[in-house]
Amino acid sequence: MGESRGITGSDSRGSRRRRQPARPLGPQEACRVRRDGVRLLEFPRHRIPGHSRGGTLDAATQDRRAAGGRRDGQRQRLGHDEARRGPTGRVRRRLGGARALRAPNARRHVRVRRGRADARPALHRRGGGRRRAPAWHARVQDDGAGARRPRAVQVPARRGFAPVDRPDAEGDPGRDLRDRRSGRRERRIVRRRHARRDRSRARAEARGLPREADRRRARDARSARSAPRLSVGGGNIVASIERSVSVIPPGSWLGLLGGGQLGRMFSMAAQAMGYRVAVLDPAADGPAASVADRHIHADYLDSAGLARLAALVSAATTEFENVPSAALDFLAKSVRVAPGAASVAIAQDRISEKMFLSGHGFPVAPYAVLRSSDDVASLDASLLPGIVKSARLGYDGKGQVRVATRDEAAAAFDTLGRVPAVLERFVDLAVEVSSIVARDDADAVAAWPIAENRHRDGILDVTILPARIEPALALRAADLAAALARALDYRGILCVELFVTRAGALLVNEIAPRPHNSGHATIDACLTSQFEQQVRVLAGLPLGSTTQHTPAVMVNLLGDAWYPDATATQRREPVWERVLAHPRAKLHLYGKHEARRGRKMGHVTCLGATVDEALATARAVKRDLGIPGADELV
Repeated sequence: MGESRGITGSDSRGSRRRRQPARPLGPQEACRVRRDGVRLLEFPRHRIPGHSRGGTLDAATQDRRAAGGRRDGQRQRLGHDEARRGPTGRVRRRLGGARALRAPNARRHVRVRRGRADARPALHRRGGGRRRAPAWHARVQDDGAGARRPRAVQVPARRGFAPVDRPDAEGDPGRDLRDRRSGRRERRIVRRRHARRDRSRARAEARGLPREADRRRARDARSARSAPRLSVGGGNIVASIERSVSVIPPGSWLGLLGGGQLGRMFSMAAQAMGYRVAVLDPAADGPAASVADRHIHADYLDSAGLARLAALVSAATTEFENVPSAALDFLAKSVRVAPGAASVAIAQDRISEKMFLSGHGFPVAPYAVLRSSDDVASLDASLLPGIVKSARLGYDGKGQVRVATRDEAAAAFDTLGRVPAVLERFVDLAVEVSSIVARDDADAVAAWPIAENRHRDGILDVTILPARIEPALALRAADLAAALARALDYRGILCVELFVTRAGALLVNEIAPRPHNSGHATIDACLTSQFEQQVRVLAGLPLGSTTQHTPAVMVNLLGDAWYPDATATQRREPVWERVLAHPRAKLHLYGKHEARRGRKMGHVTCLGATVDEALATARAVKRDLGIPGADELV
């Protein structure tokens, strides 16, 4: 039989508690008695939580415990779920009932005892003998609970004193005390330990509270049910899905793998928008390095060079498809990368490219994969005549051999060094076109007008923008390119080179995961160039309008223009004043130090009120520079 103790109410000054004797109780009985006018409740000792001996509690304390409150300061309750859109400090929920959860006690920057002039309230647990709080919690507010509210007390909206009544959190604290505002919004440790370690004792009950509907998730689900549709207007084809994307502001550093002319024009576009550019390039004097803000002279797979680039920039891209995809994977661990390594890896290998295209239902010319001499010996005769292309490192006509027989195919395979290759059958070609599209992290897709391309010796010679094809065919080409970008989950600028057959069919020739030579005219002829768009995608900015405002013809300038004729061995500078005498001719040189035959040195964009006017200027420019094919340009 244990001795029970009674606890009476104390005065406002927190006077010492008076112990009252009580008659002994049996282990299973409880009775009520009155002493000094105060009703006491007596319990058996095994029913008093936290007490080793039986005891009595006054009615006010017992009521408070039955309601679920602590004997610590002002009693609080969470309200029920409501929309959380009021200004910070307003009552956000209705007061809850007896089973509602306790409110969080968010710590203030200025320690203030709420509603009392005394050092501590009556019945406060601190300094209460065996009920003393841990040392770290002495004389400060309790930890904020993780139960969906940043403030300690529900108060109506009112004016207040900033150090006392400032919001305890900026926006939604995400149930993490470290998300409260501190300094420059950085997360911070709360009371010498991480808040995540303090799991709320009412966590299980919190899951049962009603929650507001997740409108963002519902919106995403609606978007997923309906695929984006392309709409045509003024040559601009745009499709988008609403999604929030973090923006890299001007003044930040953007990284570039590759230092060629495409990187040079990207750098100039980025700098015009206020960004700084760091180029990683194995060449010491590449075109991009001469205009970039910083040049990292290193191999693409040099881990030290890649680490320097990753530490400097906020996002990175590439200027040509033969950058190793492993370099993009390395950078993607720490910065935003567009396009992704997976998309680039497919475009780097013609075998992977053909298999991806045909496997996803995109139309391609009939082809065969050549990995060994046995593959060549067993070629299907229906694939001849055709062209043998090396699987990797082939561009601008390099690594390509035309064949008409199986023997010629075997010889071509030997000429290419017996490396993996593909054989494509010739098609009944009407014209070659290209569709350049941009796709960003918000799934918005923008396409430029279709370009008509003329090649000479496997290298692009002239591009006519827009292509002189039927509008319905142009829309089909743009739809196909946009669908291909989605199939690749591509982010960035993507060029899809297409064959148009005499029967009106579209066949995918190849894809280029970068800005393309046929898109250079967009610099002078469209509201947004392909290079500015590349910057926008990389920085998370909205896509610009791709509307074409002026018909244009782009003439490629190869190193041949630096030689008087096909047999000359001495170079001479072209007479640029003749080119610039045409008022609607725009000269773009790439800053390469040495002119070699077949090397791209620059381009001239010829503008006109109509395509025919632009073609006339292009013919004149070709004659002035001694570039062959002027009379064929009709």
